[in-house]
Amino acid sequence: MSNNGTYYAINMIMKKKVAISIWNKRVSPVMDTASQLLIFTTDDERQEVLKEIVPIPQSNITDRINYFVSKGITILFCGAISHHFEQALRASGIEVQPFLGGNVDDIIIAYLNGTFQSNNFLLPGCKRGHRKGRRGRRSRKLLN
Repeated sequence: MSNNGTYYAINMIMKKKVAISIWNKRVSPVMDTASQLLIFTTDDERQEVLKEIVPIPQSNITDRINYFVSKGITILFCGAISHHFEQALRASGIEVQPFLGGNVDDIIIAYLNGTFQSNNFLLPGCKRGHRKGRRGRRSRKLLN
């Protein structure tokens, strides 16, 4: 900042930490029971600058979310995830890309190239990341 209060742009590199729940070099099919995360850090030009694999604490959802926040994760790519877990992650400021499957390296490459589209990696039976469940049908039967 100059003496007259004018701010000058400083070339700041914004880093993003992106996490993928993993199992055998693939997206873990169920986030709620996943045991490992691959975390990669990118700069604002989407260049990978750091990659690490870390264990996910096998505790309650609140502890897991606190762990993700402490790691600085901004985006999570994962397989199936419970509604409660997904909503809690979003409420903590983490962008969630759920219901994904496939090779982890393919997702990383698509993300870094700016060509990631969730439809290309959806789990079988999932349509555009929407939940498919029978909750509505069961609820109607109980009311009748």
